[in-house]
Amino acid sequence: MLSRCHGDERLTAYALWLAEDHSAILRRMASWCTCLTDANILRFLALEREISMHFVVGLCTLLLAVVTGHTAVASPEGKRVTLLGTANTNPYIGAWTSTFTKFATQAGMKVTNLSSNYDAAVQSQQVDDAIAQKFDLIAVVYVNDQAIIPALTRAKAAGIPVVLIVTPLKKEHEELFTSYIGTDHAELGRLAAEGMVKGLQAEGKTKAQVVAVTGVAQQLNVQTRMAAFKEVLAKHPGVELVASEDGKWNTAMTEKITGELLVRFSGRGGIDSCDYCATA
Repeated sequence: MLSRCHGDERLTAYALWLAEDHSAILRRMASWCTCLTDANILRFLALEREISMHFVVGLCTLLLAVVTGHTAVASPEGKRVTLLGTANTNPYIGAWTSTFTKFATQAGMKVTNLSSNYDAAVQSQQVDDAIAQKFDLIAVVYVNDQAIIPALTRAKAAGIPVVLIVTPLKKEHEELFTSYIGTDHAELGRLAAEGMVKGLQAEGKTKAQVVAVTGVAQQLNVQTRMAAFKEVLAKHPGVELVASEDGKWNTAMTEKITGELLVRFSGRGGIDSCDYCATA
């Protein structure tokens, strides 16, 4: 888990604690990847909910510091926050935004949650609308790391702090956001590949054909995960990634694609393992 913020030692200290806390959680999840029993799947889902709750608590803490000017006497009461997501129909994003709204509302903030349905142009317009309406803070799960840059540049010029959720921007754009809380996507990709390799080795397989069904392929978080995933597989020449398909964060589409992959490779030795990042 990564949590970054700029310009405040208390926020940085909190970010380091959050990152350390979730590193332990990710290690526990990785240990279960080698043995996907029903019990381990249930443990995985329970920890996924735990991580989501930590996400929200951590972000709300950072928000309180940002919108109150980092002072003990200021109050978040009445502060207006716009939460811009990708699609609340996505189970992960929907649960995330509803929990965020609950925590922020309890803290006295007024939250406006908008969805772009993975349309980068719509999301950029939503940022511009938030600027025009003079919101106190913008929290955003961006759709495309390039398309969002001009809108965030305008938010910075207007003096409105921005918190990125789920995926950070590249280092050269760090001045455009106040803080980021989300997953270390490179670590997730690495853990997924290492867990897969260990699972195959436990079955006595040193050679295997694997496939990946990803989220929206154009998104930076998906690209980062897959790059780390491939780096690990490169150290195991017998394990070959034979296909990578875009599931667009859609469970039904992911299931359909997986079925098609099983058919496609049924006459070519079959598929030994499949990596998913399409529903989280």
